[in-house]
Amino acid sequence: MDQPWRRRHLLAREQELIHSIQHVDTLARNKSEMAVISGSAVDFDQLVGLWEQERWLTTPDLCNADDGWEARQLDAGEFAGGAHSYAKLLRTYPDDSAQLARIIGHYLQRCVPFPARTEYRYWSLSCLPSGGSTQWARVACVTVSWTETLTLLRHRTRGRLAGFVHVNDLELFAGGVTESGYVEFLRRHPGVYDTTADYRQAGPWNTLLWAVDLDTLERLLDDTSVTRAAATAALHIIRKGKTPASINNAHCPQLVTASVEQAGAL
Repeated sequence: MDQPWRRRHLLAREQELIHSIQHVDTLARNKSEMAVISGSAVDFDQLVGLWEQERWLTTPDLCNADDGWEARQLDAGEFAGGAHSYAKLLRTYPDDSAQLARIIGHYLQRCVPFPARTEYRYWSLSCLPSGGSTQWARVACVTVSWTETLTLLRHRTRGRLAGFVHVNDLELFAGGVTESGYVEFLRRHPGVYDTTADYRQAGPWNTLLWAVDLDTLERLLDDTSVTRAAATAALHIIRKGKTPASINNAHCPQLVTASVEQAGAL
């Protein structure tokens, strides 16, 4: 077995073992691959105390509104690359840019812990980032720590806009994941399908909810059970550490501002 394949094999086995102990309610000291880390997260818990995090989880949108966007310290003028990307977004999607921004604003308002305080340090928003897949190009991504939690996409051949949001399964199906509950959820949200969120940082019980178009994604983010599950996933991830510089380099505060204004958020 060559070196890259050996490493991938070991990582996959490590993931399997760490997930298995969580499924039998055993705690571990890991951060990566854990759904919830035990103990305190030194950096984030100093910024937002545990009692404040618990209060936030009960009513994220109200707590974020009370926190106020005035706490935001970023100077958008320092992000020339973000300004260029945002101007290109407006040119490329003149009929959809307002809805794209509104969806992002609603996600920040309802799912990201204290976004004005945590912007850039713990989450970032990229605009027209490179990469993606052979079928899908990324239009915008909210990344919490290392993990993409809201991603807006364009189909490379059909031009269709779509997206996905990262949620915590245990919160989404609070009574337990049952076949009837799952079917009822899909009936409530036609045009939505799910895939496992294979993020090393997130751990088990995490899912990506895919929406086939922007209207479907917007309706999804109007469902409080979805936003509560997305908020839970974001808080668990944000406690694991700051967003690395390699991701923050693509941050677009201009799109953040437009998103907040479009959503009437915060």
